Amino acid sequence: MDICLASDHFWWASAKPWWSLEMIEAGVYRLLETIRLIPNISEEKLRMAADYYERIISTAFQWQRSGKIRRMMRERNAAYKIPFKDRTWRLGGEGGAIYLAFLDMMRVLEKEAAAKGEYEKAILWRDAVWRLEHKTDIYEAINAIDLLRKEMPNEEIEKIIEKYRSDYRRIRGGQPEQRGA
Repeated sequence: MDICLASDHFWWASAKPWWSLEMIEAGVYRLLETIRLIPNISEEKLRMAADYYERIISTAFQWQRSGKIRRMMRERNAAYKIPFKDRTWRLGGEGGAIYLAFLDMMRVLEKEAAAKGEYEKAILWRDAVWRLEHKTDIYEAINAIDLLRKEMPNEEIEKIIEKYRSDYRRIRGGQPEQRGA
């Protein structure tokens, strides 16, 4: 059961950053087989599980055939050729606030991991900050921003980014009437 619910299958099914029909099928098949091993399970539930298996596999093939996955990959690859710092900080304004928010979130995750004794994870976040600061994130197979989004709920990330944006709006230069004061 642990293998079929492992995050690997969900990771490969997300097409962010990779896609593998084989991994999707392996995960859903193992889940189906696990359900079949449940003692006294009704025929209706077995049919339902088999139906889910078929629908998941059919959806995966449809995404592949329709070009959806290739489009997602092209869009992702185009964005990753521009360092995150250039896509945020270099634009100035709120882009700089977004850049600082992400660095701060990664530093918090680094400290949390170190406090729990998860030193490899702490090193991952430390190195991610360095790569973003030095604009070498474009060479990574897995982008640190994607890892951060897997580690923290999106609502929390958006809340932190909004705090940084709000701070930026409060302290930015210009005449008071331009600052909303």
